[in-house]
Amino acid sequence: MSLFKRGHFWWCHFFVAGKRYRCSTKQTTESKARQFESALITRIQERGISAVPNKAPTLREYSSRFLNWVNNTHQLNSNNQKYYRFGWEQLKGTSLAGMRLDAITTDGVGVVLFSGSPAWGNQARRTLRVMLGKAVRDGLIHQAPRIHLAQETGRDGFWMMPQRRSCWRWPTSRCET
Repeated sequence: MSLFKRGHFWWCHFFVAGKRYRCSTKQTTESKARQFESALITRIQERGISAVPNKAPTLREYSSRFLNWVNNTHQLNSNNQKYYRFGWEQLKGTSLAGMRLDAITTDGVGVVLFSGSPAWGNQARRTLRVMLGKAVRDGLIHQAPRIHLAQETGRDGFWMMPQRRSCWRWPTSRCET
């Protein structure tokens, strides 16, 4: 544990379970900075940093464990199992697949583009939510980031039977919704 002054503020530098922490205390007096540092160390130790491995697996490495759970669990019906398998198929072609589980952030997921409709991309995002939630329960990461879904556009309307019949008889250029 060490405190040092940089500009007007005191900074702290310490190690917990082999992991280095360095941050500004945003305090101008040494005594308040020392209180901040001790509170921060306590919070990190309560979080259980030593119980978590130093390196979390990549999403691709974790996928085999996740898919094994999907295929063998009795908590999911067959439609859910198929949904998560297809969701992984979409995820494995993105940059997220090579990222470590603890490095995946809300912003990082937000910039990934999925092919197809927003609903198709949301399938991958929901699968990622479940994968990260399971990784938390398995003790591989402390907390899963919030994964926001894309806005899905609904249908403009639906066709009545007379409209369908006219489109079956005429070329598509004469069909109107």
